[in-house]
Amino acid sequence: MKLKKLLETSKDLLDHMQESNYSHEYIMCFSRELRWIEKNIAEYQVSSYEELCQMRLHQSKPYEESHIRSMYGVFKRFEENGEFPDRKMHGTVFERATYHKLSPYFKCLVDMYTDYAKNNVHQESTISKCRSKSSCFFMHLQNLGYTSLEHVKEKDVLSFFATKDGESIRGRSYKRDIAIVLNSELKDQSIHARRIVDLLPAIPQKHKNIKFLTAEESDAIHEMLSSEACPLTLRDRAIGFLLYFTGIRAGDIADLRMNEIDWRSDKIVRRQHKTGNLLELPLIPVVGNAIYNYISKERPASEEDHLFLWSKAPYTALSSNAVWQICRKIYTASGVRQNPGDRKGSHIFRHHLATHLAGQGFAQPVISDTLGHSEPMTLSYYLSADITHLRELALSIDAFPVSEEVFKA
Repeated sequence: MKLKKLLETSKDLLDHMQESNYSHEYIMCFSRELRWIEKNIAEYQVSSYEELCQMRLHQSKPYEESHIRSMYGVFKRFEENGEFPDRKMHGTVFERATYHKLSPYFKCLVDMYTDYAKNNVHQESTISKCRSKSSCFFMHLQNLGYTSLEHVKEKDVLSFFATKDGESIRGRSYKRDIAIVLNSELKDQSIHARRIVDLLPAIPQKHKNIKFLTAEESDAIHEMLSSEACPLTLRDRAIGFLLYFTGIRAGDIADLRMNEIDWRSDKIVRRQHKTGNLLELPLIPVVGNAIYNYISKERPASEEDHLFLWSKAPYTALSSNAVWQICRKIYTASGVRQNPGDRKGSHIFRHHLATHLAGQGFAQPVISDTLGHSEPMTLSYYLSADITHLRELALSIDAFPVSEEVFKA
């Protein structure tokens, strides 16, 4: 770590951010932090950006944690690799505090899993959440006095997932991600790790309460997107049509490349960001026209191969979080889902497409292929909202007299 080099070249960093149209407030946060480093560089003897970041986290408020990690990640990449910030989502530079509190033994387990996962080309998001959850699990064991996995008892494993009264405090996904780490290649510790897997509790699967668009909401969104007076940009309108007619995931929209639009065959062909499976979707005219209008009339001139770009320099690819923000614009422009607590993400469009196709009588394998599911059972959550066919299974209550007061309650 060369803080002196960072400070000497910090003007280049701030100038780049200003030229790239970062907000004044955002640039000022970096400027203030650089002044703090310059003022205190002699007092604090730190040997890495990780140490400096952790020290600043201890001095800050909890809600500032994410911003501080991001800021020091920018400093580290700029000073060590000469990389300027580009609005793209980068891998985590600094581990969460839990990992840093682990003993060398438990840290080694997490690191061995990471090497194994990267060698087997696991998704970065999967690796990140498995590292985080397993670090919390190992910290729990470490706090109970364990220095290895060899003698861990079942009651101590179970205490991580439930209170003494049996109340669940962590669910199936937590168990699954910890099991992924323990089942990976952990060298001479694998035999102990497999034993811990057998001690993990049986957690029943909970059925999700799937949110879906009502017919009125669906019509309002479609009418807004199709209107000549649509208030959205051409980019946001094209993304809206993609969501509405294909149910494609936000991550896949953000990662969609120009060459994955097959104009000759009227198809979208890409390998899914989440599952890695190949996905083929029909490029229906209304979607194709919206994408073409964006490319020909609004998309910035750029060598970037991603389809959807930020509208401001340096014109990098959108993030999945930006797609979520665009969804909010779509709901607002349509006048739907504006009540406090209403879900406003992109996933509702997947639910809508699944229930619509089911209501039209499409076979379940066709719907699963359209949504790009890797597991057929995943569709069962969506079909619970298929009101059209669920009504056909409803039983009549004519044979059971019920007073009118019941329906008025």
